[in-house]
Amino acid sequence: MEISIPKLPLPQAMPAGPVIVERSFPVGRENYFRLFKSQSLVIDVTFRDDVVAPDSVSAHFENLAHNQSRLFEVALVSVTPRRFRVEMEVPYHGVNRFRIKYSQKGTWFWDCRPYSYFMVDPDHLRDFRIYTFIPNVNGHFGQWYDDFKRIRDLGFNTIHLLPLSRMGHSESPYAAYDLFEVDPQLIDPKNPKTARAQLEDLVQFAKDCGLRLCFDLVFNSIGVDSSIRQSRPEWLTEDAVEADGIKRGGWSDGKQFHKWMDLAYLNYDTPCSQLRKELWVYMSQYAQYWSSFASATGGMVRLDNLHSSHKAFVRRVLGEVREAFPDIITFGELFETEPRIEDMVLDY
Repeated sequence: MEISIPKLPLPQAMPAGPVIVERSFPVGRENYFRLFKSQSLVIDVTFRDDVVAPDSVSAHFENLAHNQSRLFEVALVSVTPRRFRVEMEVPYHGVNRFRIKYSQKGTWFWDCRPYSYFMVDPDHLRDFRIYTFIPNVNGHFGQWYDDFKRIRDLGFNTIHLLPLSRMGHSESPYAAYDLFEVDPQLIDPKNPKTARAQLEDLVQFAKDCGLRLCFDLVFNSIGVDSSIRQSRPEWLTEDAVEADGIKRGGWSDGKQFHKWMDLAYLNYDTPCSQLRKELWVYMSQYAQYWSSFASATGGMVRLDNLHSSHKAFVRRVLGEVREAFPDIITFGELFETEPRIEDMVLDY
């Protein structure tokens, strides 16, 4: 198998009609497929008998899982003068796509069919058995060690932790007062270490027990009484109907919007480019912070209310998270139609 950076210019010309008559893979975004990292991708193509036999054939790849696509090419090996094949391990996780290019008498052409899309998942996604753990009804960190061992002994290998951030007055884990601060209720009062050091010890214990951790990321909203409201109210979405002028989070049953009065919407589309940049950087740092703990255990992050999140921001922040933690798994909460869910899987 030969992997190389593609040489520019790429082929532009295209003969009339389909030249490849058999493919071992589906084409088109809607026909995407999935592989685990250790599984081989087989690309096998056969050319028509009545066209000039190709001099060489390559698969042109793009990895789309990061903010800047990674490009690479793989040469196919001639099995017969008109059939070419390669079996390879794809180097990058996440969404990839490829398209066949071939040379006839020194001139390169693209295959006339669309790209083939596929996802590469980490191997440990095969056997997740997840236990959801609610932090603020399970005592402090010092008491969680026995809980973690009990959960492991029940046969689970992953613990999904609801947000550990300091909560606001409603004491909902999803209505944070401070996204970077551990809730004081979770700190072991007999442990002299800092809250972060206590959390790091717990993460290491989970890893030593063979447990992966899943941390929640909440991008859409913040507690209405949060530190952001106090220090950066311009990051919040306005609503003239509310007495305090702040738009509330909520959900729709298809007929009516139901408000969560403890949640303030963040405004990722604020007209001021400087404010927008500052908010995006702040929330990206938040994602990186909690993702680092998940990655330390080979775990995952859960994206709360992904279906209603800001698409451009999510794409950017997930690209940054995957750049920093290539093996991390993203787990999205999606309340959508099946076609839209399939679309969002590839979008993100």
